[in-house]
Amino acid sequence: MFDLGWLQSKHFIDSNDIDAVSDVLRNKNITQGEMVNNLEKKICKYVKSRYAVAVTSCSAALHLSCKVLGIKKPCSKEDVIKAASGLQKKIHPDLNKNQNTEYLSKIVNNAKDTILKNDFS
Repeated sequence: MFDLGWLQSKHFIDSNDIDAVSDVLRNKNITQGEMVNNLEKKICKYVKSRYAVAVTSCSAALHLSCKVLGIKKPCSKEDVIKAASGLQKKIHPDLNKNQNTEYLSKIVNNAKDTILKNDFS
């Protein structure tokens, strides 16, 4: 048998990390509130985006993506593409004078991509 222990990385947790986790756990809003808002702001700055949404799991991200596209039942990949295309037409700059059409288009594309990256079988 080979010793593969050298392949394993070791985590580093200091008192600042423990204090930060304790602060969140003492907060009445563990999954929302100031700490989540700060995280979303840091993500926005890092990826140069106006908005970010932190979710608690991949399942939550998929659920949110389905909500964005208006999908309420089990569906096929074709249904996802059809829903995204329909929304893209509604928010197209020629049909919608909203100044945020480019941003809305990115939201629709991200929602579609999030769903389509997952296995439907």
